[in-house]
Amino acid sequence: MPRSTHRRLGVVLAVLMLTGVLAAPQTAVARTTLGAAGVTTPFHLEYGASVVDGNIIWYADSLSIGGYVKAVSGSRQAEFVGYGLWACGFDDTRTTPAGTTRSYGFSRTCVGPDDDEFVAVGVYLNDGSGNVLRWREIPSPYR
Repeated sequence: MPRSTHRRLGVVLAVLMLTGVLAAPQTAVARTTLGAAGVTTPFHLEYGASVVDGNIIWYADSLSIGGYVKAVSGSRQAEFVGYGLWACGFDDTRTTPAGTTRSYGFSRTCVGPDDDEFVAVGVYLNDGSGNVLRWREIPSPYR
């Protein structure tokens, strides 16, 4: 095989490993080991005195998100965007008016193909119109 073919093959393999396609069996072992109890990932975003704070609890094929959004000078939204490998995903918002704090809690299940799973959740602190003020992407601890 020519040297350029080896390089291309190496790049393809590296991309597959980085995206987790070749690591699926190892990921499955970690998911089964950690899946029953869940793994908690905290998050905290601030914009001025406004806050989105909470935790994501990751399970093998689902997750739970809970916390609060605090609005001070104007209404604020906490937005959560879930990303899956293939078909799973969600986009949920919780809004609170100025001068208030609102608690939230919800769960989502990944119902895609057998090997689908949530790989990340984007957490956003938005103004009352949905314009992003702060954001953070939180990767799954299973990846």
